[in-house]
Amino acid sequence: MNEVSPDSWHTIKMSLCEALYKKKVERTLEIMKETYADADVIFLQEAAAVFIEQMGATDLSERYHIFSPEKIDAKRDQNSLVLASKVRAAVAHTSKSMKTRAPNFYMNPQFEGQVQRRLLRMHRERHRAAAR
Repeated sequence: MNEVSPDSWHTIKMSLCEALYKKKVERTLEIMKETYADADVIFLQEAAAVFIEQMGATDLSERYHIFSPEKIDAKRDQNSLVLASKVRAAVAHTSKSMKTRAPNFYMNPQFEGQVQRRLLRMHRERHRAAAR
């Protein structure tokens, strides 16, 4: 790169580092708030503990029920989450985090059918509303 673009390579490198590493959590939250603001359900994989913490401090925690594993893995930072719209989803418990009330909610076979039925109901309602 120094041969192709010696005067601008370092600036480009720093810009990429800033966007993809240093401000990754901020940028991801911004995308979720702007691009997916009307989503009924958001599935996240390999979420870092710091991301979950910062997400809980935003208005996303007011708009979505956040289903997370009982024990957040801060060492490997590979946590899966499900965010379900509080407006669209009728969830039995209304706490901001389901960690203590329904451990491993979306992974627990006991609740799997409930989640599938709720997602199907939300999907049908959304399509009915769009058809009107």
